[in-house]
Amino acid sequence: RWSKDTGRASFAWVERALALCLAGTADAMVTAPICKAAWQAAGIAFPGHTELLAYRTGARRSVMMFVAGQLRLALATIHLPLAKVPRALTRRGIVEVATIVDNALQRYFGLRKPRLAILGLNPHAGEEGCIGDEEKRIIKPAIASLRKHGINAFGPLPADTAFYRPLASAWDAVLAMYHDQGLAPLKAIAFDTAVNVTLGLPVIRTSPDHGTAFDIAGKNMAQPSSLVEAIKLAAHMARSIARPSRARPKRKQ
Repeated sequence: RWSKDTGRASFAWVERALALCLAGTADAMVTAPICKAAWQAAGIAFPGHTELLAYRTGARRSVMMFVAGQLRLALATIHLPLAKVPRALTRRGIVEVATIVDNALQRYFGLRKPRLAILGLNPHAGEEGCIGDEEKRIIKPAIASLRKHGINAFGPLPADTAFYRPLASAWDAVLAMYHDQGLAPLKAIAFDTAVNVTLGLPVIRTSPDHGTAFDIAGKNMAQPSSLVEAIKLAAHMARSIARPSRARPKRKQ
């Protein structure tokens, strides 16, 4: 069971891992799932890893990206009620997230000209304004700005037909507008092996794409595949920095 003591302990270990990375003693950090209720019981103000790491490193913006084989998925908004997503989407926000993803694909995955698929918000990507106008007002101008700055962005694409194409190597990454738009197909494809990567930090951080699952703890039912993949991906990303010639330098913003 969790308690405020386990919350304090897990928080301390996350901070220790971050300190080792910032000092250059460790090349990357892989975080296991945390119990957010335990952190709250311990009086810890941060709701999770990402918020803590962004605050401690002074990151202006962090991006949640998931990796599952050929599929790489990033989110324009994260943990928001669905009703708040349209108001949270901005041209600037989409450009910032896509730029961070583009730079990461070059730096960590050796892709010289990443191809980014940008999803629409509404069904059928809005049907030219017939089913919502966020695509015309926000997403299309953001894509135009990205392309103007040399980023290979495409869209807005209908979300219901976009996800089979990354599996056929048509795109290098997909940018979804909200959490379940991206996570539902990702977990249907790779429930046990997907990895969460936090981009925009000065350190490499990966984690399994699942929670604590206390209900199956000690029952010989837990599946370690996502943690194994998170360790492998962190090592791959660290090696990519050690061989910078594999990817071109970051673009100037």
